[in-house]
Amino acid sequence: MELLYAKLLIVLATGMLTVEGQTEYRRVCYFANWAQHNDFPYSFFPEDIDPSLCTHIMFAFADVINGTVRSTQFNDESTSWSTGLYERVTDYKYISDVTVLLSIGGFSAGSEEFSAMAATVDTRAGFISDVIDFLRAYGFEGLDIDWEYPAHRGSPPEDRQRFVVLADELREAFEQESSDTGLPRLLLTCAVGAPPIIARDAYDIETMYRIFDFVTLMTYDFHGGWEERTGHNSPLYPRVNEIGSQRSLNLHSSATYWVENGAIPEKTNIGIALYGRTFNLTDPGEFGMGAPVYGSWDPAIIEYYKVCELLADNAERYWDSEQEVPYLVKDNLWVGYDDPQSISLKVEYVKNYGYGGTSVWVLHSDDWLGTCGDEQGLNPLMNTILIGLGQPRDQ
Repeated sequence: MELLYAKLLIVLATGMLTVEGQTEYRRVCYFANWAQHNDFPYSFFPEDIDPSLCTHIMFAFADVINGTVRSTQFNDESTSWSTGLYERVTDYKYISDVTVLLSIGGFSAGSEEFSAMAATVDTRAGFISDVIDFLRAYGFEGLDIDWEYPAHRGSPPEDRQRFVVLADELREAFEQESSDTGLPRLLLTCAVGAPPIIARDAYDIETMYRIFDFVTLMTYDFHGGWEERTGHNSPLYPRVNEIGSQRSLNLHSSATYWVENGAIPEKTNIGIALYGRTFNLTDPGEFGMGAPVYGSWDPAIIEYYKVCELLADNAERYWDSEQEVPYLVKDNLWVGYDDPQSISLKVEYVKNYGYGGTSVWVLHSDDWLGTCGDEQGLNPLMNTILIGLGQPRDQ
């Protein structure tokens, strides 16, 4: 009986379950409601989700407007004549073993609305009451906060503390609402900027981990077209010739910083990108890691299935053995991306360092239509995660 109780405490605290020595890792998947507007045939709808790939689906995004939660797409909410995206995603919880949360914010949302909402006891209380009603009305099982970032991008230094105060008040309200209604408690999670140059000012890490059910480290977007030299979107390790803060712009260094400053590995998801970032090479003859560039190619972000199209069109793939990631070159185009080889190494990293699971941005960027060919199959990146975590899909 004591052993069973101890296992229950582990599940409640971390969302991880160990059965006969095998860990059930979280596989968090973000669904983007704007992917429906992608050009044919790449328009991605809730019906295109394979829920067996995920333990949690995060519906991205809703907005915070004037201290309340607001939908962002014309068809998020159901009407008398149509079933909305919210309902079409939350229905997965009835037909599969998946938990569906609503994610608020995102990079484009910035900090201004979050900062105003978190500023006072009254503004936080109004938001908390509204968000509980919103989640229950649309069938979500929790809230994922993607505030990018407290104490950054116009957010004052005080927001570092206000963020954890907001989280603490949300958690308390979720527990009270569950006690009052008898419904399962709403989950509370967040996605955070991983690099130390963001984290040290934005987050009270130790306090956060006492509040949130789990935390996703966004261990991607480390480099991009805003820089003057090529750099991988999500390197696993630093390069030997990087100096200063550049040496922290990789998965290992950022995750290590978080753990050293209070993060609990079992409550942490390692972010994995299903997309790459592009650059324009200044000189196509100089194309290695750290080569000079002039901004991004158009588009700046490229889905994995489009990487496969480029490789089929004579782009050359290279492997960086220091950072353990691939990149491709085609004329003056340079793309740093992840593929099954690099993702399998990141999955092994998750297991070796005792993290609670993975979180992917974003589902529609995987090859869900089979562009990459029969050898890779559908959703090759997500299936690499699934199989790498020792949880192959049911046949």
